[in-house]
Amino acid sequence: YGDTIQFARYLPMVAQRGGVVIAECQSAALIPLMENIPGVSEVCVMGEELPPFDLESPLLSLPHIFGTELDTVPDRVPYLAPPPERLAHWREKLSGDPGFKVGLVWAGKPLPDPFRSCPIAELTPLSEVPGVTLYSLQVGEEGAKAHECPGLVDLTAGIRDFGDTAALIAGLDLVISVDTSV
Repeated sequence: YGDTIQFARYLPMVAQRGGVVIAECQSAALIPLMENIPGVSEVCVMGEELPPFDLESPLLSLPHIFGTELDTVPDRVPYLAPPPERLAHWREKLSGDPGFKVGLVWAGKPLPDPFRSCPIAELTPLSEVPGVTLYSLQVGEEGAKAHECPGLVDLTAGIRDFGDTAALIAGLDLVISVDTSV
């Protein structure tokens, strides 16, 4: 998911060159992010029948196709936006917290790299920083460990997809993550 999210920054460039962009992604969980990218006409999930198209390219090939050099990486920030209708919901969830809000993700998928995670215990000293509230952004099996970090607020039961994750992140001041998708 992380590669899809990071390389989606190239999709507006395809559209600017006259292409009708049909984005195919690994999961429906990515649709709320992908459909808000400027120039994307349609988003499909792998395995679904695609509409007719003339050309296709993997997202990770677009930097090569566009001749990207370090100084020409698309740098429009932000290049992704959460669905606007979800922002209010997540801002409301965070509204009672006047402090510095930090989102945490301590684990990524164990494959292909089982060492890309850290024990949640290594993050617990952050809970002692005055004026800081920690929020779990960790979903899945590892998310159940949120209770092991004192003071960590777990709102992940309300996260349905990457659109919710993005809307929640929009209300935070900082995110510390071992996972590129977040």
